[in-house]
Amino acid sequence: MRINILGFGITNQALVTLLNHYGISCDIYDDKFSQKVIDERGNALLPFSMIENNENLALISPGIPPSNPHLKYFKHIMSEYDFIYSLTDSIYSIWISGTNGKTTCTQMTSLMLNAKSGGNIGTPLSSLFMQDFPYGKEEFLHRITHLGQGAKSDSKKTKWILETSSFALHYTRIAKPNLYILLPVRQDHIDWHGSYENYIYDKVKILDSMDTFSFALIPSEILSYCSSSTRDIIENFRGHIYMYKDSSDLSRHFDIKYENFKEPFLLDFMLSAAGMKFAGLDFSIESIRQYKIDNYRIKERYIGNMLFVNDSKATNPHAVIAALSNYEARNIYLILGGDAKGADMSELYECLKGHKVRIFAIGKDGQNIHEDCVKMGIDSKYCATLRNAMGDIRACIEPESIIMLSPACASIDQYKSYKYRGDEFDLCADEMFAI
Repeated sequence: MRINILGFGITNQALVTLLNHYGISCDIYDDKFSQKVIDERGNALLPFSMIENNENLALISPGIPPSNPHLKYFKHIMSEYDFIYSLTDSIYSIWISGTNGKTTCTQMTSLMLNAKSGGNIGTPLSSLFMQDFPYGKEEFLHRITHLGQGAKSDSKKTKWILETSSFALHYTRIAKPNLYILLPVRQDHIDWHGSYENYIYDKVKILDSMDTFSFALIPSEILSYCSSSTRDIIENFRGHIYMYKDSSDLSRHFDIKYENFKEPFLLDFMLSAAGMKFAGLDFSIESIRQYKIDNYRIKERYIGNMLFVNDSKATNPHAVIAALSNYEARNIYLILGGDAKGADMSELYECLKGHKVRIFAIGKDGQNIHEDCVKMGIDSKYCATLRNAMGDIRACIEPESIIMLSPACASIDQYKSYKYRGDEFDLCADEMFAI
């Protein structure tokens, strides 16, 4: 038996580890390979250019867009979620999706429920599977040869909290959560999905496969801008659904009180606690006091009388709007730019007009952002790189100002991840301003 692996990022690397553990070799396709190589486990490492029509199972990386021309060569493509869930039905899972706040909400839920987290948050499902379902080789091979014929039940339900991206949702057909929490959906990954409508649809279509014993929290505002097909899925949901408005609505309806967070983290907490309460799960709300906000999400620190805000994880316009809401009437030097992923920035520009802000644009789409800001009457300068932007800010900074990295764009055009971008922001702050 051989299995195809399409893309060789973190998710599929873990899948290969799982399969190799049980003696199954893989044909791994990725553009990082220039020629065919056989590794020590018998896996073939191949460039996509060597693909031919193939009947074997193909496990696809969530990062590969559906427009990829090579997908037509495979007859049986499966997502990581569908593959893992087809091996057992003994998983009680909470899936958390949306545009912003997925990681925070997932971490909070995992903490209060004392359960493992994974998915887009960093631990692939196949790694969780190896930890929680240590099958012998004979049992695993039996299950994998009977995929699609009904997973075998184990004696105990294992709880997983999964940060679930729109990419993973797009390819998932079989797996389904017991509780689905959807944070507000805003423009993001438009280049991958092809349109905002497709992006919204992929976030919602999982409801169609969930059963009468499942639960879902869905933002009510989505009904005002989704397509008719998406609206039909929501309105015909067979399980228990609550259409929430905001944090205050969740607090009132589910009788949850907690005052230690401000937005946008308050909504993440309210959705986490409300979802578990809605589904009748036992959880410790007091354990949330141990939670600390991620270093790259509206992380504040002072150097002298200037406030530096590291919000490198703000990779879409709405995340920036949420961050700016905390600094009304303050003088802000804002670094924007990177890879906009096809998102419409017009809502952000309208927001910027209501703030005392100067824009320093960087990255792949920085020039376009700069030009758009100028057209909108927003003070802007194109700087190309983050280090240049920090130097330009230092040359014109006024006392008691805010220097904010909240780029509204992905970092992949210039950095390995948003973390590297955030680290450079901190380094430049120390080098240029801590004097």
